Amino acid sequence: MSAISPQLTTFTRDDSTLVTLDDDGVFRTHMVSPTQLVHELCAMSGGLTEREWKTHIPDVPYHKTC
Repeated sequence: MSAISPQLTTFTRDDSTLVTLDDDGVFRTHMVSPTQLVHELCAMSGGLTEREWKTHIPDVPYHKTC
């Protein structure tokens, strides 16, 4: 897989999204707002269960993620 070097990069006015334009003229958006990222991840995954938490981060006490 080769890396794509964007020809143009800019942030939206509210700094929540990075917009890139690649060599083929394709625009892509990349969310960078922590609040929006959490919202999107929770909507997609529903958050970690206690069991998943213990499997992946056992040294940290569990708390509800979403």
